[in-house]
Parts: sequence; C-alpha cells; structure tokens
Amino acid sequence: MDGGLQQKLQSATDLIDAKQPAEAIPVLRDIVLGPYPNDAESLKVKESALDSLASCLVSQKDSAGLRTLLNDLRPWFASIPKAKTAKIVRTIIESIGKIPDSTQILVR
Repeated sequence: MDGGLQQKLQSATDLIDAKQPAEAIPVLRDIVLGPYPNDAESLKVKESALDSLASCLVSQKDSAGLRTLLNDLRPWFASIPKAKTAKIVRTIIESIGKIPDSTQILVR
C-alpha cells in the first residue's frame, strides 16, 4: 500500500478535527478519486476517506457535491466488488437524505 495515502487521510482527519471540513474535502476527494491502487489496504483507506468525505459534505450541506461525488465514483465502481459498490452508493444516498431540502437531488 502507498503509505502516503494513509498520511493524506491522517492530515485530512486532522483538518476535520480542527473544524476545517472545507479544507479537508479536496484532500479526501484526492484520496478517493486519485490514481491510487485498489489493493486491499488502499481500498480500506479509500473507504474511510469516502466516509469522512460524505460526512464533510453533509456538514457543509452540499447535496450537489454528494451527487457529483457519486457520478465521479462510477469508474472506480467497475474495479471494486459489487457488494462494496452497493454499500458505498447506499451510504452516499443516505448522506444526501440527511441534508435539509435535498429531496430534489435524490429524485434526479
């Protein structure tokens, strides 16, 4: 696994802990969407980053950002197991549902 990936996740987590989710979002997006391998350990880091990213976007009330994230993840879904894909999609849809007045995003 790329040790740098784990370090990036830690720096993003530190930003979240420092109440700076807006600064953490680009770092988390890079972890999830960047050109990193999909081995077992990297996949765990990516999933953790994805959970944190969804939480940050919910805290920012950015339902459009969650929808964009779901679209951006499509190529990655082809390289991971279907069950994991379903779990990720469900998590993001549930995250969108946590944002007030986001039902139009869910309908589209």
